[in-house]
Amino acid sequence: MKKLFFISGLILACISTRAQVATLVKSYNAPVLADNTGGEGYKYWQYDNGQVIIYNTDHTLYKKVAINGAPKNISGYPYISTNVFNTDSKVEFMFSILGTGGNTGYIYNEDGQELQRFENMLVYEVKNIDNKATLIISKYNGGGTDIYHLQGKYTGLKPEAKEQGQTGIYPNPVDNAATITYTLPDGVHTGTLSIYAVNGVLVKQMTVTDQFNDVLIQRGDMAPGSYYYQVHAPGIQPLKQSFIVR
Repeated sequence: MKKLFFISGLILACISTRAQVATLVKSYNAPVLADNTGGEGYKYWQYDNGQVIIYNTDHTLYKKVAINGAPKNISGYPYISTNVFNTDSKVEFMFSILGTGGNTGYIYNEDGQELQRFENMLVYEVKNIDNKATLIISKYNGGGTDIYHLQGKYTGLKPEAKEQGQTGIYPNPVDNAATITYTLPDGVHTGTLSIYAVNGVLVKQMTVTDQFNDVLIQRGDMAPGSYYYQVHAPGIQPLKQSFIVR
């Protein structure tokens, strides 16, 4: 019995002296992303019930921006920047709203003013091409691609690039649509996104390219339940990423 007490005490001592490597500094009640806005460094932001909420890096509130007529949820990851869309000092952001004939993209500033909209979108991306901030919009239902030059300068809008082969999905759980992010290896131009039911049955499959880093998926006829997806391409080990349709 003494030996048992000694072993138990030793285990408890080891647990109590285990060092923590991560310190919680803030908890939000909704998904929050960090983006580099350019002129003002990083900001945290979230979309909640028709408004974009922007926080400073010390988690104090920077600004709430109401989007008139916006639904509860938006599709895709918005871009947020002070330097890309124009040259003033205000924060601008681009997001998309799901529609029956593709998405509608919007660019707003921090005053809630709509600067421009784009109809019939599928996915969009901002890149630095020949030192010009360039907006690339792939159109819905095989409608081609539109390329725009923006007024400002590209400074890297999204969070730092993930390692090759890593992916993510937002929102999760999925109601109507979700955006899956991915990164193809250098020199690989196309891959395959496969979505499976939890029992391994293939549900959806589509081609992804290195022209974009994310793709919009529609819920369609996917019944409520658990699913997973994989991105297949030369040079990467497909990882199972789980999500829920509700």
